[in-house]
Amino acid sequence: QWQMAVHLFDSMRKAKVDANVISYSSSISACEKAGQLQMAVHLFDSMRKAKVDADVISYSSTISACEKGGDWQLAMHLFDSMRKAKVDANVISYNATISACEKGGQWQLAVHLFDSMRKADVDADVISYNATISACAMRGQWQMAVHLFDSMRQAEVDADVIS
Repeated sequence: QWQMAVHLFDSMRKAKVDANVISYSSSISACEKAGQLQMAVHLFDSMRKAKVDADVISYSSTISACEKGGDWQLAMHLFDSMRKAKVDANVISYNATISACEKGGQWQLAVHLFDSMRKADVDADVISYNATISACAMRGQWQMAVHLFDSMRQAEVDADVIS
């Protein structure tokens, strides 16, 4: 299905139809869902070269592709770029970046992102907590994991089977 999305996107451009952030984001999202990291990043880079301003959806989809592709460094780079571009991160972009750090074994970055999320008044959800707790647990940071689990209950975020 991602191939069809990319094909339609290419057809638009060949037909001289201007691509906008929605068409780019849709194509990036299709690639992200299919685990096509390189194509998602290529489309994101093409969007920027075409001077189409990325939004939180295009950033989040590309960061999610990085998470699925195991590239936590690129996820962090994109997250930092998003802030520099004055695009406000939402719970999805935070969660994708935290999850990328979790999968990359970067528990300190995951905790830092989790803390910055709360400072930015973005409400953490069960995914935010689970990914941060998991990042800590995987690296033997049990005290931090327990602290996060307790703070999840205090924030009235319902734990799930993963928690």
